Amino acid sequence: MTTQLLASELTNLVQESKRKHNDLRQAAERSLEELKGIRGANESQIAAELAQRINFVNPFIIACGSKNAKFTGIAIVCLLRLIMSSALPRSKLSPVLEALREATSAGLDVQLKILQALPTLLQNYAIEIRGDLLVTALNICFILQSSKNAIVNNTSAATLQQLVVSVFDKVVVEDRGPTQDGTVQLPSAAMDAYRIFNDICLMTENQRPEYLRFTGLPQTFGLELIESVLTNHAAIFSTHPEQAHVLRARVMPFLISALSSKVNFATSVRLVRILYTLLRRHLNTLHGEGGEALEILTHLLDPDTALWRRALCMEVFRGIFGEPGLLRKIYMLYDGTEGQKNTLKTLTAAFVRISKEKPAVIGLTHQSTIPVANPYGSLGSSTDQAMLEASGVTGIISGSVSDGSNTGISSQFSTMRVPCIDQLDKTDPPTIPESYVYALTLSCITSLSEGLAKFILPLTVPGEGRSRQTTEDL
Repeated sequence: MTTQLLASELTNLVQESKRKHNDLRQAAERSLEELKGIRGANESQIAAELAQRINFVNPFIIACGSKNAKFTGIAIVCLLRLIMSSALPRSKLSPVLEALREATSAGLDVQLKILQALPTLLQNYAIEIRGDLLVTALNICFILQSSKNAIVNNTSAATLQQLVVSVFDKVVVEDRGPTQDGTVQLPSAAMDAYRIFNDICLMTENQRPEYLRFTGLPQTFGLELIESVLTNHAAIFSTHPEQAHVLRARVMPFLISALSSKVNFATSVRLVRILYTLLRRHLNTLHGEGGEALEILTHLLDPDTALWRRALCMEVFRGIFGEPGLLRKIYMLYDGTEGQKNTLKTLTAAFVRISKEKPAVIGLTHQSTIPVANPYGSLGSSTDQAMLEASGVTGIISGSVSDGSNTGISSQFSTMRVPCIDQLDKTDPPTIPESYVYALTLSCITSLSEGLAKFILPLTVPGEGRSRQTTEDL
């Protein structure tokens, strides 16, 4: 029970602070007396009564500011219980958050309890925690995220990501309009979301934030925060001009600039993941920037680019070419519009160039009929051959039977179990099969052909083309 726990911990505070901290002892005694006056019959009634007793949390706030490990440990346990029960007086949210911030210098157990409390605090007091209070809550996470302890670092990173997404959750609620009583809840949610997202972008670029009171955000983590927001709340960036402006003015220029430089593997993975998300969901909003980004990705397919960079770019193109609707949009925005660059034409020309650059690797001979692999391997090789035959590339993309090495394109030795773009846990590039880029190129060409066929062939059937085109998902 909440009252039993609080009574026990307050008694401990009184005993521990007798000789060391007179102010804390007196505050704890007063709160203990208040607790004895609680008449609630159940947890919700007790919480409601405690929320009306403004001074009840004072000993916990004092304890956190004492820098005494034992006092702080007791206080955090009680504050966590009050937060989870929604028993905090709303007028005390600011000093409570400040107390949590001061307690971040305590030990591992206290730090983890603080991180446990924050998401619930933002959920139970969503209307009140905004503006400066929200900044303080996020600042606590930023402080703990810089911890050298791996457990605290990882937990705070996950918590911060959860809190940032919850800020955008408020925007969704706000956008739904008036409630039944005609009032709009969370009127400042959109402003908070704009300021926070803009500051995350600034910190990711190693610039000083304008709103948050923290610096030194690791770039890879900043990119993960950006991707998390874009993935969970894509619609907000289409309906809120201020957020679309951040994408145009900060995110896209940074992505294009970073990809044009020689950034490491871990950063590149996160950059292309964000770029792929933006190209898929916000190309109409980022018309000019999207064309420039596609041009950069195409340029990175040059033979002198590192294999892992080429692989990342081709994985993005595999995703794009796997969506016929997105591919048609790219054509209409660029190739099909007068005065725009022939983006899709340039890209397909790059595929042609790639397919010719190393004939020996893809087994471009007139002698062979199958990709060479271990003759004692699994029966999957026959499946690969069947796929090649169905694609009409038997004898073209294959290797010499007498060659002892793996040549040609096959699912046995031309693929990766985990694509480069999904290897967020790696700091160095993985081992990539030499034919992987060519397999991705073949996949893109195949998807392009299939997409064109599904779109065009129904139009060739007299009397059926129009009805099929409007009813099928092309």
